[in-house]
Amino acid sequence: MQPVFIVAAKASGARELAAILNGNGLACLTAAFDTNNPYAYAFGQFLRRANVTATELIATPDQVLDDYLSHCATLVRAERFCFEQGYRSMHLFNGRAWQFGQPPHLVPYLRRRRYHVVHFRRRGRLEHTVRLQMPETAAEGDAAAFDLDMERCERDLRMLERMSNWMTIWFRGYGRYHELACEAVFEAGVVSDSGARLLEALFDIPIAKRTLPLPLAHHDLARLVGNAKDVLAAFADGPYGSEAAALLGGEATS
Repeated sequence: MQPVFIVAAKASGARELAAILNGNGLACLTAAFDTNNPYAYAFGQFLRRANVTATELIATPDQVLDDYLSHCATLVRAERFCFEQGYRSMHLFNGRAWQFGQPPHLVPYLRRRRYHVVHFRRRGRLEHTVRLQMPETAAEGDAAAFDLDMERCERDLRMLERMSNWMTIWFRGYGRYHELACEAVFEAGVVSDSGARLLEALFDIPIAKRTLPLPLAHHDLARLVGNAKDVLAAFADGPYGSEAAALLGGEATS
């Protein structure tokens, strides 16, 4: 088997990446490790059907993972396929013994099996935190203005920075670990020429279809964020001042 694990936070653009990969013939199983995923490929569904107990999952995680990946390979009828996985689900196999910052068991497993790992993220962390709070209706381009929760924004910024640092540390020296930015792949809602070359090199497939099944809605964040002036003032003198100005239509001060 040659599975590729795409690790990403919500609102990172990973779902759009999965749509492009699926559209070009490479199965990408989205939210595979989310406990509420109802599809047959979901890890939770596999555990229930295989009668895997929580004790077994913690005691023999490598065997459970091997069996699960074989199950997915059978479902997609291919040796090569991808998973889209969130940060939180990386620690499914650690049980209650996991401590903050400790490498999840999944990391050494992936390194031992020599599976490819793609950390997909947004370069613009502030934009990412705004998108994490964006109303669901914004996906259809029909959203009323909303006020950004600044405390949550600060928490999300710390989380994104922390996870980026941890991923770099956990996979340091591993040649099959790759960092990939959403902005390096998508431009104006389609895969750019340079983005197509990146995907072809990483996933070893031709990227002939570059448009998404549903077009991405354009978001005027300066209008959509109702308290944009307060956000600009809050970040003006910090490391995100320039990004805030670019996103929300203010003047760069840092």
